[in-house]
Amino acid sequence: MRSLFRHWPVRWRIAGISAGLTLLILLCFALIVGRLATDRLKDNFEQDLLGVASQIRVNVQLDRDPGEGISGPNLDAMAMAGDAAIRIVDSEGNVLEGQGAPDLGKPVGGLTSRGQFDVVSLPVATNSVTGAPWFLQYARSRDSLDSNIDRLWLLL
Repeated sequence: MRSLFRHWPVRWRIAGISAGLTLLILLCFALIVGRLATDRLKDNFEQDLLGVASQIRVNVQLDRDPGEGISGPNLDAMAMAGDAAIRIVDSEGNVLEGQGAPDLGKPVGGLTSRGQFDVVSLPVATNSVTGAPWFLQYARSRDSLDSNIDRLWLLL
């Protein structure tokens, strides 16, 4: 192969080296831009998840009497996106509201992943009888995020 390259005219060799270097530079650029854009999309998804969960937490009112339960807007109606789920659970993961939502696990402060969902757990109130905290769990599927990231990499 090396001897074949030596028989090329000088102009072709320079053009080949230039094309190879250009390809290398463009590939490096695409990898860097792709990584930065992917991280930005994931950060935006997580910030949106936290923001919506905080807004929902403000709108949910828990009655202090354990027999009364939860009052306020319907949680299913508040899960505006079709790929979202909302539950109110105690610290052990027992569901108080949002029975139709998938299993999002025990509440853990902050952002976690559970199956195809990213889940935010925020404290809502404390049970007056047991003193255990109640948590709002807001989850969204990562399917749309993953498809956007796949399209980005395909474009690059």
